[in-house]
Amino acid sequence: SNIFPANNATGVAINSDLTITFSEDVTVSGNWAQVVCPSGTQSIDGSGGAVGTLGITDADPTYTLNPSVDFANGESCTVTVFAAQVEDDDLIDPPQNMAADFMASFTTVDVAPEITSTTPAEAATVGTGQDVTLNFSENVDVTTASITFNCGAAVAFTPGPASDINTLTLTPNSALPEGATCTVTVPAAAVTDSDTVDPPDELAAAFTLNFSTDAAPDFVSSTPANNATDIALTSTVQITFSENVDATAGDLGLSCDSNSQAFTVSGSGSAVLTLTPSANLPSDANCIVTLTNGINDSDAIDPPDEYSGNVLSFSFTTVAVGTIVIIKDTVPDAAQDFSFTTTGGLSPASFALDDDADGTLPNTQTFNIAPGNYSVTETATAGYLLTGMVCNDPTSNTMTAGNTANINLASGETVTCTFTNEPAIPPTANDDFPNMASSPGDAFHTVLNITLDSSALANTPAVTANDTLGSPAATVTAFDNTSSQGGTVNVNANGEFTYTPPSATFTGPDTFTYTLMNAAGSSTATVTIAVGERPTIANDGPRDVTGNVRINTTNSSGFSVLGNDGGDQISITAFDATSANGGNVSVNTTTGTFSYNPPPGFEGSDSFTYTVGNGFGSSPAATVLLTVSDMLWFIDNNAGTNGDGRLGSPFNSIANFNSGAADGTGDNIFLYRQTATNYAGPLTLLNNQKLIGQGATASLSAITGLTPPIDSDALPGTSGTRPVIAHSTNNLTLAQGNTLRGLNLSNTGGTAFIGTNFGNLVTSEMSVSNSNGIAINLNTGNPTATFTSVSASGGANGIVLTSTTGSFIITGDGSTAGSGGTIQNTTANAVSLTNASNVALNFVNISNSNANGIFGNNVTGFTLNGANVTNNGNAVNEGGLRFDQNLLGTAVISNSTISGSAEHNIEIINTMGVLNLSITDSTISTNSAALGADGLLLETRNSAQATVVVTGSTFNDNQSDGIQISAIDASVATLTVNDTDFTSSLDASPAGSVGARGIVLSAATNADLSFDIGSTTSNTFENFSPSIGEEAINVTLGSTSTASSLTSGRINNNTFTNSGGAIGIDVRGDGALVMEIDNNIANTSRQAIDVITGDAVGDAATADLTITNNTLTVAGTVANPNNEAIGFLGDRNTTNCLNIRGNNGVASGTMDDILLDDFTSAPGDMVLESGPSDCGGACVSAEAHLLANNTISDAFATGIGLVAPGTCNTVP
Repeated sequence: SNIFPANNATGVAINSDLTITFSEDVTVSGNWAQVVCPSGTQSIDGSGGAVGTLGITDADPTYTLNPSVDFANGESCTVTVFAAQVEDDDLIDPPQNMAADFMASFTTVDVAPEITSTTPAEAATVGTGQDVTLNFSENVDVTTASITFNCGAAVAFTPGPASDINTLTLTPNSALPEGATCTVTVPAAAVTDSDTVDPPDELAAAFTLNFSTDAAPDFVSSTPANNATDIALTSTVQITFSENVDATAGDLGLSCDSNSQAFTVSGSGSAVLTLTPSANLPSDANCIVTLTNGINDSDAIDPPDEYSGNVLSFSFTTVAVGTIVIIKDTVPDAAQDFSFTTTGGLSPASFALDDDADGTLPNTQTFNIAPGNYSVTETATAGYLLTGMVCNDPTSNTMTAGNTANINLASGETVTCTFTNEPAIPPTANDDFPNMASSPGDAFHTVLNITLDSSALANTPAVTANDTLGSPAATVTAFDNTSSQGGTVNVNANGEFTYTPPSATFTGPDTFTYTLMNAAGSSTATVTIAVGERPTIANDGPRDVTGNVRINTTNSSGFSVLGNDGGDQISITAFDATSANGGNVSVNTTTGTFSYNPPPGFEGSDSFTYTVGNGFGSSPAATVLLTVSDMLWFIDNNAGTNGDGRLGSPFNSIANFNSGAADGTGDNIFLYRQTATNYAGPLTLLNNQKLIGQGATASLSAITGLTPPIDSDALPGTSGTRPVIAHSTNNLTLAQGNTLRGLNLSNTGGTAFIGTNFGNLVTSEMSVSNSNGIAINLNTGNPTATFTSVSASGGANGIVLTSTTGSFIITGDGSTAGSGGTIQNTTANAVSLTNASNVALNFVNISNSNANGIFGNNVTGFTLNGANVTNNGNAVNEGGLRFDQNLLGTAVISNSTISGSAEHNIEIINTMGVLNLSITDSTISTNSAALGADGLLLETRNSAQATVVVTGSTFNDNQSDGIQISAIDASVATLTVNDTDFTSSLDASPAGSVGARGIVLSAATNADLSFDIGSTTSNTFENFSPSIGEEAINVTLGSTSTASSLTSGRINNNTFTNSGGAIGIDVRGDGALVMEIDNNIANTSRQAIDVITGDAVGDAATADLTITNNTLTVAGTVANPNNEAIGFLGDRNTTNCLNIRGNNGVASGTMDDILLDDFTSAPGDMVLESGPSDCGGACVSAEAHLLANNTISDAFATGIGLVAPGTCNTVP
């Protein structure tokens, strides 16, 4: 009923079992089944018996068949079960057998074909006639045209059968190249298996076979090399090949000068053949070695086999023989025979020669022999010494040694050696020594620690130069190896010598002896050697020195007084410990460095002397010159004992300085701060002196302008804590041209810092305080004075500046109120400035002065920043800042509070010059209830000019006006106010009666007044006289104004809250007023905008007003319930031109919102601009215009004419 693998199954594993399941239990017998495959047939017997499925009886019996041999890959097999051989097991028959034979087929899994082996094998080396055979794992079909065969170039080949094969042969069409690397590449797609079970079909990957072909043997090298020369006559010849070769003597040839040479050959079968000549090669011959193709390689891989013939012959030249000639000579001639012996194979090995005096023997012996090393030695002869032996050697070989000629004979060379003898005469040696005034380089005088070599110095001869050498000439045979002082000596036989001093530092004379000797006797003499330079000396300087500051040449330069002195190993033998003017001197006797401390307070020329010496003796004295200039005094109250004011020995108090210092004008004084104890004053400076405390941030050199000369002791460091000079009366008194920096003054009375006619003054990094007197009082001078803080209390003043040009600045710490000092409780003006310039008071507190906080007359340039000026003055004409006669130039009040003043917080009366005043981020408030007046009062008179700019500030509770500016005569005043609050709490109740106002501006006579209030940033005005009706801003053109007086300005964008009125304008006299009032918001109790022109008979003023876009609400008061929003009253002979539009006005009570009344003026003196379409056409009356062009309920206008827009003058 079932079979596994199933019928037509594919991909069956080649080792699979077969299971056959019947529909019922059966009995099989005989060959009841078989499996037929291309790889073979397998039959199955019935020994398996009936098999039942586990757990089930007589249901689906199954037979498992295990083939004895695995199936082949990719083959199709058929399973047959023979019906006649299968019977059921039940007893119900028929039927008993299967109805018919059962057949099923399956296909085994296929694998890709592969190349299993090759001939030649991978990386083999083969002959040039090699075929290539490829063996496959199964039958395949090959596309041979896709196969490539390359041996450095493509190889054409003929393939064998290529269809349904398992072996393919590739036969090259011609011999392969020698020594080539060959590659056969079979692409994967070029091979497909022959079975039909696909995939896989092709090779799994391309196949590559690599092999090499054999090469013919090549000549590589030879010994001797081609064209070699001077080859020894006994040499063999070696030839090296590229591989092992086989050869006989018949395969090679050797000839010299065309004559064949017999030889034998060894090394056949190896890569090196050796030719051994049967006899020595001929001398100076050209020999040639030839090679033939009878030489074969030793391997079995053929072809190729024969020698390649890359070198057919090479040649070399043999060495030539040389000649040795020995000649005998005597001086004078003697009838004497002389004997010789030889080595190295000369023949005869010994011989005798004569000098030709008696003629019994020759005087010459000649040898002809091959190149080599030989020697010829003359033996001793009684009464004679060998005095000379000279060999002529063209090849420059060394030939002589004692009485032996050592000869290195070269090819073809002739060497001639002459031996000379003389009879003996004893020598005489004489002493040698230098001149008494010699110098190194002279005879027998050497440089320190330098070996004296007589052979290298023309001025120093050999010790034998003044000796008699005898005959034969004597030589030095003995000498002192060590000199008398321990030097090293070597003397050559010829008297040339070397002498090395005993040590690197030895200087002076030294001696040694030597002995001359010959066959007749000996003689000894002494040699004296001078070593090093004799001492010389020279003056030094002048060296620069700063007054009171020691120099020590070990500090930096290492300067030595010995630097310009002469002599080796010199040292100082004596020096002056005290200079000519009493300075302190110390000299290092070895190095020559020195220290010099000038006398206290001394300036001028000074000197000291010294002497030097070495092994040759001592020198005369030399002088060191010193120039002392500039002066620094030093005071240190931490010093245990009082000194003399020099750097190394400072005064320990100012009192000791005052009594002990011989200071002069222009000197510099330095105060240490090494203890918390204050210095006790007083101190009075001289002209141009500088007083520097250790608290200065710049260096002492930078402040004094002095650069101490090289080698000066280091000046004290700065950037420390400031020293303090304390005193109870006048403390520090200036002269002219003083500089002070890095210290503080602290007083309990008198004046801490005082100067009169002080000239140019420079101060910085300095604070001054006085708890019961004046801190600073400067009269007549040009200061560049900067103080960190100035404090004072209880005295008449804190700061007094009189007739000062230059500048006076208090800096504070840059951010903290009071860090610039506190001046309080003075009996007169806290700060008094008279004819002073460029005064800047930063972060100061000034309070409770019995007069003015700051008082000034004729002050040019003033800054008050970060300050608190409070509660100053107790009478009329006393206040916070009072300049009752001219504040000129640029004046700045910023980030400050000025309040509680007796009268005005700020009062400025200018009668001349130009003032530019700015008030920023400041509070001006709350002057006294009894006497208080304005926050700022500015009066310009005569031709004075003033510009005031107020920004970001507050004017609060000033009893009269926040700002009042009055311009008279021919003066000019300008005010600009932005982002500023004006407030008053003095009249907030209905019963109030204080007439406080925010800004009051007035001009009279010929003065010009201009203003701009709020155009850039709006201002606020609050609680100004709501009960009695005063305006927050009042502008007045005075009755004395002339036709040349102009008041012009803008009041725009401001907010008015709970004031009597917002803006009041009063125009009188003959002047002109041009104003713009725009975009203000006002909530008032009386008229928001109230304008009156003309009052007295004859007033001929002109007024041009533009009143636009304002929002005005009037509440009224109990006493005055009826008030218009805009009221304009024209009187007398004034001329008025109005542009009123865009306003939103609400009057109080029964009053019209806008009221315009030409009171007593002639008709046409008051006109209103109205355009041709302002009323939907031309307006018929002023009232019609007002109602049509403003947001109002009612209007009143009498005597008002209409004019075209643009008629009125406007603010430029």
